Formats: sequence, structure tokens, C-alpha cells
Amino acid sequence: MGELAAACLTGCGELSAHPGQWGPGGQVSPVAGFEERRFNTTCLLSARLGVSRARAGQIIDHGNALMSTGFNPTEAMGRCGVLDSVKAFLVTRRLEDVPVPVALEVQDQVLPQAPRRTVSQVGRDIERALIEVDPDGHDERTQANRQRRCVSRPRPVGEGLCQVRLLLPTLDAIAASARACGEQRTPGRIRADAITAMTLQTLRTSQMAAYQPAATWTTSPPGARAGPPAWTTSPPCARPTTASTTPTPAAAVPD
Repeated sequence: MGELAAACLTGCGELSAHPGQWGPGGQVSPVAGFEERRFNTTCLLSARLGVSRARAGQIIDHGNALMSTGFNPTEAMGRCGVLDSVKAFLVTRRLEDVPVPVALEVQDQVLPQAPRRTVSQVGRDIERALIEVDPDGHDERTQANRQRRCVSRPRPVGEGLCQVRLLLPTLDAIAASARACGEQRTPGRIRADAITAMTLQTLRTSQMAAYQPAATWTTSPPGARAGPPAWTTSPPCARPTTASTTPTPAAAVPD
């Protein structure tokens, strides 16, 4: 948050020098909606901090969450330096769509031991506390989280390797099942191989569907007994045959 504060302080002089950006009385103009103001702020922070617009948007959402009443315990511990920014960001991201009473109760259970726990452990603590505090909302939270699934763009991390961030429904069941059957690969490698295999299978089936033989409607030749028309198919990937225009040499006729 120090970088965010520095960027805001750096821009205060420019913002104050252009009163036309604000409405009467120094208030935000009602003409610009929330999404437009958020987009403009995201672009400003992205340029100031040298980060992507997505990361700048996450910083803005995190700051808005800390200013709400539902995250007072997290904001207080972060302001005192007891809770680092990564764990505070994790708390606000996991509990941003949770009702305020539930979020406060989960924080009361998780935050006391959070400074001595790793980020992954804090995430698991939040999930357990959510199920314990609000078990009825588990299905709704699961559906909402699945709507956020995405795949980031590949980033090169060496020759023959690229890094992709996947936000997908859990693959732990696949890894656990493979390990139980005696698989020697690590769970991380099992998950990576499972995603690769599913991707390749999707590509193969898509290619097969694209090259399915096209059906053509044919009728009986002239002079043949009348019968129902039939469907005929051409072999996959076969080019339609056309009559050759090259004249065929006539057979030699003996004198």
C-alpha cells in the first residue's frame, strides 16, 4: 500500500491544478459513472506504478474493501503492521462477496493466528471458517467463484516453457486419485499433465468435428428403377473430383 499512497500523493498536485475535473464544491462530478471513474483511476495507477491495469484494478478494489465496515479488523491489523499486505489482500478477495456479519465472524476466527501462518494456510483457514460460520451459503459461493474462472496469457519463462495462470475449478481430486493409485509424480505435475491432456483431447476432437464428411443428396440415375433418394458421404478430407478437361487420346484403330 506504500506504493499506492506514494502514487496518490504524487498526483495530488496535478489533480488540484485542474479544478475542471471535479464538480461544484470539490465533489466528484455525477456525470461520470463509477465504472468510468474506476477505469480512469486504474489507468493512472497503472502508469504511475508500472503495473498492468488488471493489477491496478485489484489494488483499487482492495482499498475500497478496506474502507468498508466489513473489513475493519483487517484494516486495523494492516495499519499497525501486524498483517502484511499479501494476507490482507487475500482476506478481502475471499470475503468481498460475503455478508458483513459472516465476514466479521470469519475474520475473528482467522486473523488472531494469521501473522504466524503462511499465505496458503490463511487461505485454507478462511475456507474452513466460511463453511463453519455459513454452511448454507457454500453452494452459492461455489457458483460465484466458478464465474471468475479464467486463463492468463502465456508468459515466456525459459526456452521451451511458458507460464500460464489458471483459475479453474479444483483439480485436487484428480491429483489425489492418481497418488492413491501409486503415481510417483508430484500433485503439481499431475495437475499440469491433466490440464495438458484435456487441452490436447479438446483439440483433437475439434479437428475431427471440423473434418466430418459432408452429406450430399443424390437421386437415382436416369432409367433406373425409381426408389427413395439416399444420402451419401464423401471420405474425410477428400477433395471433390471434377471432370478432366484434357482430351484423352483416341485408341489406335488398325487399318
